[in-house]
Amino acid sequence: MPGSGIPDDGVIYTFYSNDKLWLALQNGISVIDILTPVAFLNQTSGLKGSISDVKTFNNKPICCFYCRSHFYRFTKTTINPTTFVRFRILFKKAGSFLKHKNKILTALTDGFYQVDGLSLTKLGSKWTGCYSIYSSSFFPAESM
Repeated sequence: MPGSGIPDDGVIYTFYSNDKLWLALQNGISVIDILTPVAFLNQTSGLKGSISDVKTFNNKPICCFYCRSHFYRFTKTTINPTTFVRFRILFKKAGSFLKHKNKILTALTDGFYQVDGLSLTKLGSKWTGCYSIYSSSFFPAESM
């Protein structure tokens, strides 16, 4: 790979081919050689439902589920049978979320929220029926 690291953390699309993970980024393409076995996490790891988004927050992965609308967090840095635990149940469907100013923001079907520990703070209902949330590269102080 010419260069080191991912130059842009805004991954739009991923594709796996011939032991390489291709990432379509906001400003280019990255390829990652996968030289080790890939871990597979599922129900035995504590995950239940269809995952719609995964991000890292405080060096731990957090999963957002579309069907069951749960957020999960990694309990440890090593993989074991109970790696993920549910830390927030949402009553609306959550399609995606993002990190913004050291906070987790999410777009639910009934509005825009901030995740604060085990609680949600509604930031607005101007946007309803949202399934995706992005941070603007032109206006980094704003999210949508």
